Amino acid sequence: MSESSSSGKGLGWLLFCGLMFLVFYATKGCVEDKEVEINDPQTLETVNVMFRPFGLFNKDEMKNPQVQYRISTGNVVWSVIFCETIIVPVYLVGWYLYEPVGPKEKEKSSPFKGAKGYIVPTESTNRGIDLKIRF
Repeated sequence: MSESSSSGKGLGWLLFCGLMFLVFYATKGCVEDKEVEINDPQTLETVNVMFRPFGLFNKDEMKNPQVQYRISTGNVVWSVIFCETIIVPVYLVGWYLYEPVGPKEKEKSSPFKGAKGYIVPTESTNRGIDLKIRF
């Protein structure tokens, strides 16, 4: 009887250590810092700047308007897996939800930007229907 209870304790201890390893791995998160090339408004030169991920709790301090961010699906998955722990989802969503992807693309200027008009179909051709914009 004592032999089976000691092996049960060993298995429980092994499961506990494995779970703790997963918890510590999950708190590391699935996001990384990213070096992004942006325009410096003071010197008007392009510089490489390292940006860190951010979450809901530090969004105001960490978010840069010149950088494109996306939600880290890995951290969302870890948060769902460890939702019963409460600590892991709060940590990952609070500080590591968004990861930097790269610089935001500049808006392409359009000759029709801000113009009010409507589209009128013209004669049909072999390629389909041609459209014209009338103002």
